[in-house]
Amino acid sequence: MKRFALLALSSALFGGCAAHGGSALVPSALSDAPIQAQRSAPYAAPARGSIRFVVALPLRNEAELDRVLAAISDPDSPQFRNFLSARQFAARYAPPAASIEAVRADLERAGFSVSVTDQAVSASGSQAQIERYFQTSLAKTPDGVFASRGPLHYSSALLSQGATIVGLDGTPPLRIDAHHVAAPSVLRPQNAVSPRGPYYPTDLKQAYKMPGFQAAGGKGVTIGIVMASPIYPSDMHTFFSKLGSAVPTVTTVNVDGGGTLGNFATDEASLDVQQAGGIAPLAKIVIYNIPSLDTPAIYNGYAAVLKGDATIVNSSFIGCETQFKGKSGRAQLARFDALFKEGAARGVTWVASSGDYGKYQCGSNDVVGTSWPAVSPYVLAVGGTNLITEHAGGSKDSSYVRESAFHDVKPTFGSGYDLMFGSGGGYSVYYGRPSYQEGFVANSARGVPDVSLHMGGLGFSGEIACMAEQCNADDSSDYSVVNGKWILEVGTSASSPDMAGLLALASEIAGKPLGDVHALLYAAAKQPGLFHTGIPGNNGFPTTKARWDPVLGLGTPEAAYKLFGANEAAGIPGSSSNP
Repeated sequence: MKRFALLALSSALFGGCAAHGGSALVPSALSDAPIQAQRSAPYAAPARGSIRFVVALPLRNEAELDRVLAAISDPDSPQFRNFLSARQFAARYAPPAASIEAVRADLERAGFSVSVTDQAVSASGSQAQIERYFQTSLAKTPDGVFASRGPLHYSSALLSQGATIVGLDGTPPLRIDAHHVAAPSVLRPQNAVSPRGPYYPTDLKQAYKMPGFQAAGGKGVTIGIVMASPIYPSDMHTFFSKLGSAVPTVTTVNVDGGGTLGNFATDEASLDVQQAGGIAPLAKIVIYNIPSLDTPAIYNGYAAVLKGDATIVNSSFIGCETQFKGKSGRAQLARFDALFKEGAARGVTWVASSGDYGKYQCGSNDVVGTSWPAVSPYVLAVGGTNLITEHAGGSKDSSYVRESAFHDVKPTFGSGYDLMFGSGGGYSVYYGRPSYQEGFVANSARGVPDVSLHMGGLGFSGEIACMAEQCNADDSSDYSVVNGKWILEVGTSASSPDMAGLLALASEIAGKPLGDVHALLYAAAKQPGLFHTGIPGNNGFPTTKARWDPVLGLGTPEAAYKLFGANEAAGIPGSSSNP
């Protein structure tokens, strides 16, 4: 993929390419003619006590699609951001409607409740039905998911369509990536008395010189949050009235019945919405509320996203890449990547947290590993730092001073194992180095993260005693409100929705969806003054002074308003440029 000079940056971002469809599509034969069937999203809740799985089918013309994706993601290409419409994608690349129908009919004949999307059939049924259909027996794992005791035997209909089963293999549920660390003793911008927060989103907008409010507030952009819980609506008013900011419009789409309010993921959903909305208060936010963080639910959540209008989509959950085991696991990752590819082809930017356990994302300090979905080359992986800002009594000035990215040692958040706490990063064991990382990542594998923002640490400004054997003086945190209570939270699950909010601002400035931003960001990183680099830190890997490292990725935004073509940066919180 070609690179481009800084002089071309603004024209590439904001030039006159069509946002959806258009005459310059690759290949030119694509059209917006009606496709054979209108497919429904899997929004219905399964029957009580039933087990859910997904039958995902392979894309067509995938090599051609990869060339299309390379062209529309390359700022030097005449096809840059000439995205496909949903109909164009379905007509050329999605599994044929007849194939989806054959699988749907086969599953219905077997007694399953089904719903269909462009790439899959979601099914649910009793344990006995599943065992009979796949000629196997199931056992429930300690993680609460079902695993086949032997190989699944596919029906002739599934075999003929090249189907992949998502679920029924014991892959553990993914983990939420937020850590609720304390209730704050005060509610004020702590940078007035401390350089380490706790921070509001408006503090981060000033520190990273994000676009000022006159340039963009996220208007016209929809941010999707995939999470296993809705939020308390009243929390939005509590949080944003404290900021003195507009309250973003938030709606909820329940997928497969959705998760329940007050469950394990409500903290995370609240943090995601408040961080993304605090950065982009004029954006619309849609919570795709899935019932759990097992793989079928996540798949259906992403499929539901592609039926909506969200173009910036955040995932603040993590799982070890290698928990997708063997041939079956790799096949499932390929089917998830097919969803990511569809989204990128249609203008969606996928964003995910890189994890909170340094280079050890797999449950033990003895096992090096990266986090999924961040490790997918189609997902922007966001790591984290501890931010230090200006501080003066009586002032809200949050100008950038410095950052660090040293891990804390042995957090004890009830995880059942001792881990370091710090920016997730490292090298994939499944994915090779993508073209956009050539010249940046020396390893032959996909490197994580891509970029970073403030994530905080376990010391969180001395609000309570450090919950680890060793914490760092720079440790900071973010404010959040859950069920009317103010709390402090840390993790890349904060930096990830912050990036989603920043990208919503960039999308408004561009006047169009952004799609896959990897090539754009890596090309921009060759220019001085756009990213903070050389930040000291260690997540099991040390930071370096190179243009990329496995703690920070490219670094943190130094002048995000310049990076995305705005004329001014956000000023002091509460000012007209940063309300």
